[in-house]
Amino acid sequence: MTPSDSTTTPVRPCVLLVDDIPANIGVVVDMLSCESIEVLIATGGEEALELIANHPPDLVLLDVRMPGHRRL
Repeated sequence: MTPSDSTTTPVRPCVLLVDDIPANIGVVVDMLSCESIEVLIATGGEEALELIANHPPDLVLLDVRMPGHRRL
């Protein structure tokens, strides 16, 4: 099948959101869900890496200042 074939099922874009603040997660999920975007959620770095390994997203939205991070 070609991409222009009308029988092709559209693929929903996937965004991985990494944040430790529930209010931030809620706002982003609400915004992206109404745009028919699949949203994966991780609340920490290890969880994010696991999700990426199992279901690579198209985009990662990452809070860079979360507990447990180390300053270089």
